[in-house]
Formats: sequence, structure tokens, C-alpha cells
Amino acid sequence: MKPDEFREQLRLGGYEIVSRDIEPHHALGQHHHPWDVWGMVTEGSFSIEPTGSISHTYHKGEIFSLHAMVEHTEQAGPEGASILVGRRMPEQTS
Repeated sequence: MKPDEFREQLRLGGYEIVSRDIEPHHALGQHHHPWDVWGMVTEGSFSIEPTGSISHTYHKGEIFSLHAMVEHTEQAGPEGASILVGRRMPEQTS
């Protein structure tokens, strides 16, 4: 899937769309987000390691997702990363 096609899928899914450029090797320690994430690496590589799980590195053209409130770490690869990210608050059930 091309980035423009992915952006349209995000829009149709009701996601807030954010583009991020991340410096080489930049890392964020353990944290979580209150929203669901659906993203695509558009340049470089990007690793995500959910708590209690194995780290996975995503490369250009690969899509990743993460549910709201999942503790995880993030790190850009040696060449940095550009990512296209959709953020959407999880649906409330009653």
C-alpha cells in the first residue's frame, strides 16, 4: 500500500492523522497512549516493544498497530524514521 492510500484508509476509519520525522536512534522509554494507533513507516525503520512482548522492527512500507493503553517503548533505526500515524480514541462500550 502506498502512503496516500494508507492516509485515505486512516481518514475513512476516523483517525486523526499525524506525520512524524524521528531522528536516528531516538528512543522513547516505557509509555502508553490513550488512543489506538495505526501507522505506516514511510522512510527508515521504527521499532516497537510492547511490555512483556518481543520488539518488532518495521521498515519502509510496513504497517503497525497498537491498542490504547498498551505500555511500550519506541525507537527509530540508525537512519531515523518517518511515520504516518493514525490516532483514534477507543470505542466506549456500555
